[in-house]
Amino acid sequence: MVRLSPPPAYACVATTSIYRHLRHHPEIQIPFDKEPHYFSSCKFGAPACKVKGGYSNASDYLVSFLGLEAAAASRVGYAAFDGSVDYAQKGSWLAPILAKLFPYLRVVFVFREKVGRSMSYKNMLAEKSGKGCGDDLFKCLNASMNSWGSYSESTQAWYDHFPAAQIHAIQFEELVEDPDGVLRRLKSFLGIDPELPPRELTNTNRRASSGWAMSRADYAGLVETARADQERLLRVLEEHASGVDGAAWRRRWDALVDRNLATCNQDAICDVASML
Repeated sequence: MVRLSPPPAYACVATTSIYRHLRHHPEIQIPFDKEPHYFSSCKFGAPACKVKGGYSNASDYLVSFLGLEAAAASRVGYAAFDGSVDYAQKGSWLAPILAKLFPYLRVVFVFREKVGRSMSYKNMLAEKSGKGCGDDLFKCLNASMNSWGSYSESTQAWYDHFPAAQIHAIQFEELVEDPDGVLRRLKSFLGIDPELPPRELTNTNRRASSGWAMSRADYAGLVETARADQERLLRVLEEHASGVDGAAWRRRWDALVDRNLATCNQDAICDVASML
């Protein structure tokens, strides 16, 4: 697959498993690291900005992280990508910057049921730094959801600055349910061979997804907060995105909620899981 320069760059806001899968694709320029957070940490060239990998300016980022020189030397337009997950939530100010710098950018989002996403995030913090949730799970998870802001508002900002054809939305729960189909559609969107690489999606982060003892009232409160934003998100996607089945997304998210509510005992204490 030969492309004219400049090579396309993709902001792939996805899971580590997708990142590991794409690294093995022969049409991908492998990035130095999954998440440099260059644009979110530096706001494009802030003075004395230092991030993971040492990208202190735009030239460092383009050459060292995206591998611009390697791609040019190959005379093949590889797809380069940046998997910094926090880019997604910063659409209000980051989308217009990237639209100006990389008008050809293709943006990929993976959306997860918000309560489960917060649980997974806190599990990661507990594993890496011991800073998970304490005794008050409702307060901890509610704060986590709020700190990441609105799915819908940030996503709308990306659609405000990029053509809808350059944005691809994935539901995490569908990825778990049908990894092959979701990956083929993703790679077709990116313009790379959807049948490569010949390997399955692997579960890279094997963190416990269940065992969160929480009162039914607290869990229901979290679900209500999450569901309101998820509904607004689905309205944004149904207006702009092709191939998003809002009803199917709702069914998967509702199935997870129903599963958790079904675990509640006679004392209204539930065994909450982050995924089915």
